[in-house]
Amino acid sequence: MPRTQNLNPLLAVTAFAAVFAASAIVWADPGRSATEDKPLQSYAAMPGGSDALPVPQDLSVYDTVATADQNPGADEPYCDAKSVLTDTLDHDFAEHPTAEQARDDGTSVALWASEEMGTWTVVYTRRDGKACVISSGTGWNPTRSADEILSQPGMMM
Repeated sequence: MPRTQNLNPLLAVTAFAAVFAASAIVWADPGRSATEDKPLQSYAAMPGGSDALPVPQDLSVYDTVATADQNPGADEPYCDAKSVLTDTLDHDFAEHPTAEQARDDGTSVALWASEEMGTWTVVYTRRDGKACVISSGTGWNPTRSADEILSQPGMMM
């Protein structure tokens, strides 16, 4: 009996490794999109947003949001130095710049998206060089247009 008891943990680890390896192969298949046939979903960074109106109409509300180094409130969107925010999008979500629009007031709005993860993020860059996540979501794939996201109310105002 002791020999059987020693094999059970080994079998469990082996079974877990086999399931993990099989799922990794499915997700690593370059012919398979993580978001194939999935609807575009958006999530507001500011309280009160919704799928119909994901961001405030006036993006200047982000100009006074505290940055990560200033201990922002839990209900505030994530703002940080642009390089820190974009490095996080690249490293954690495999997102890369897809479109960017400079605005007349010296700010800009950029869409970052990941074909690999199927995620997207809209980043507002303030005049002081800090950047804020204003909206994010899932359902991105290479057949989508940046206009599908950036044409939503408030994104480019």
